[in-house]
Amino acid sequence: MANKKDKKGRVLKEGEDQLNDGRYRYRYTDTNGKRHAIYSWRLTTTDRLPAGKRQCKSLREKEADLQKDLADGINTYDAQITVNELVKRYLSTKVNLKLSTHDLYQRIFRNCIKDSALGKKQISNIKNSDILKFYADLKVINGLCNNSIGNVHTVLNPAFQMAVKDNLIRINPCSGCLQNYYTYSTKREALTIEQQNSILKFLKENTEYYTFYYTLFYFLLETGLRVGEVVGLTWNDIDFDKQVISVNHQLVYGSVNGKFKYYIETTKNNLTRIVPFSNDLAQTLKKYKEEISCITNKQSYNIDGYSNFVFCRKSGSMLTSRAVESVFRRITSSYNIYESKKAIEDNRNPILIKKLSPHVLRHTYCTRMAEKGIDIKVLQALMGHKTLKVTMQVYNHVNNDRIFKEFHRVMNDDIKET
Repeated sequence: MANKKDKKGRVLKEGEDQLNDGRYRYRYTDTNGKRHAIYSWRLTTTDRLPAGKRQCKSLREKEADLQKDLADGINTYDAQITVNELVKRYLSTKVNLKLSTHDLYQRIFRNCIKDSALGKKQISNIKNSDILKFYADLKVINGLCNNSIGNVHTVLNPAFQMAVKDNLIRINPCSGCLQNYYTYSTKREALTIEQQNSILKFLKENTEYYTFYYTLFYFLLETGLRVGEVVGLTWNDIDFDKQVISVNHQLVYGSVNGKFKYYIETTKNNLTRIVPFSNDLAQTLKKYKEEISCITNKQSYNIDGYSNFVFCRKSGSMLTSRAVESVFRRITSSYNIYESKKAIEDNRNPILIKKLSPHVLRHTYCTRMAEKGIDIKVLQALMGHKTLKVTMQVYNHVNNDRIFKEFHRVMNDDIKET
């Protein structure tokens, strides 16, 4: 049988034909025995693109790509799924995620990917430059910070990597795209001893509002717990006889199946730890326990089997991590105003604080422990760090300060001996 020809009289290869609208078509059978077709407005690279048609590869170029994919086992047909479909497929495999992490990934998909032009593209058409442009738009147009773009990458990158492993695409287009958005975190500043003593005094003496939160503040400073661990702490977790705290869960307030609620999760890194506490904190906690028992409107909560929570709002309702962050921002502002006026009255320089948050207090606790020369592995255990890397970021910095102190101490001893 004579070979088919196109409208220009050119002989077409087996599987090729030209449709009435002018498009060229190539039909083939995949490795699973299924029939598919690919199309183009041009047969070869030298053909002109019809007026008004979008630029595309010629049919012969597409055939060459297809044959290479088939030879390498790449499933070209399944690669026609969109980025949205790929992300949904990937998220459906993450069955062991914490609820908070699952909620974060779903929000990233809804807010950043789902309605974007990238989300609607087929994964086979996504290039490295498409991802770079997508991240740039998130930064410039949407105003996302580097950390937020990093969160988007934590969803897209493994989704495309899964597509590579499934032989849907040859390479991961997300590879190397985050390097312009790395957040090189500056050295976190712990409170100085002077600062922490000054603000503790402010909280203790400010009877108008903030004294209620003195124990919460002091507790964070003395234990280094994460804020989620603190708001989820129950009196059953505190052993006053041994003066230790069992840190084995955290309280989260977030979306579950579209509804916001309190729920209990394991600690970060799923690590349970024991944190000792001082006699001073023991006395402060006992006094606090008596005081809050007098709050007539204090509500009793049972969250996933946990009850008798230690810390609450002034209203008697449950605390959340965000509520604590908000209280600390207000404390910072009020303290700095108060301290500025007091310094003028006392004719001295004010002891101001740039930033105050539960994490700053956690970092301060870690710094104080390192300054005292605590064993690095013990400090890692107290902080609940999965590896030594995070602990060393504090410990090494403190060690540098301690080197000079130890050097001068030794040198002074040598001078005395001579």
